[in-house]
Amino acid sequence: MSIYFIARDAGDLWNPASVAGRLFCEQAESVARTIGVATGLGAIVSDEVAVDKEKLILFAEAFAKFLLRTDPTSGGRVLLEGCFSIVGALAYKLGATTLDDAAIAGLIANGRRAVG
Repeated sequence: MSIYFIARDAGDLWNPASVAGRLFCEQAESVARTIGVATGLGAIVSDEVAVDKEKLILFAEAFAKFLLRTDPTSGGRVLLEGCFSIVGALAYKLGATTLDDAAIAGLIANGRRAVG
C-alpha cells in the first residue's frame, strides 16, 4: 500500500510506501511546529495527502533557512536533512527555486532521486 501526495493543478507529486509517507508527514509536522511555519501538507485521508503548493514552498524556504542555521556536525542536522530533502524535492516539483546554497541544492538533488 502507498500514499499519494497530490497538488491541485500539479497532480501526483510522490507515491511512497505507507510507512515512509506517514513518517515523512510526522517529521514535517514536527519541523513545522519547531519553526512556526505550516507544512502545506493535509491530513492523510484515504491514502492521499492534499498538498497546498504555496504553503509547501513557503515551508521549504523557511525549513532551508532553519537548516542553514543548524550546526552541520550536529545530530539534529543529520535528522533534519532527510526530511528536508523530500520537502525540497516536492517544492521543486511545484516550481520553487533553491536558495543560493550548495548544501541545500545537494539535499534537494538527493530528494529528487527519491521523489522522482
